Amino acid sequence: MFDIIHHHGRPMTFDEMRGGEKQPAALERSARRALHGMVKAKALIALGDGGRAEPHRYFIHPLLIGFWKDETLQAALKADPGAKAAAAKDMAEMFSQTITTPGLAPGFCFAKGLRARERRARGER
Repeated sequence: MFDIIHHHGRPMTFDEMRGGEKQPAALERSARRALHGMVKAKALIALGDGGRAEPHRYFIHPLLIGFWKDETLQAALKADPGAKAAAAKDMAEMFSQTITTPGLAPGFCFAKGLRARERRARGER
């Protein structure tokens, strides 16, 4: 799927990726799981609301595009109307996981550390 998106050079819906052909249910389910796994792993980004009126369009993650310095993919991402908002939301989620605070180790996840501190205060491990 990653190669299909890269080859076409534009955001694509799941239906566009499968070529409009109906696949067996098990194969389609596996393909959707793989696609969602790539979004979770930050290889792809999901654009759009995901409903019937505006299905998710999938595209290569902006960090990868920037790393590759591929101007064609950068232009395609900029041309998509929902790409800027989706990229901003995804980047905020990525970088809010680790907050550097003076006195804490680099990469310390503040939310996890806070929950651990609360458990210790209650006498739990």
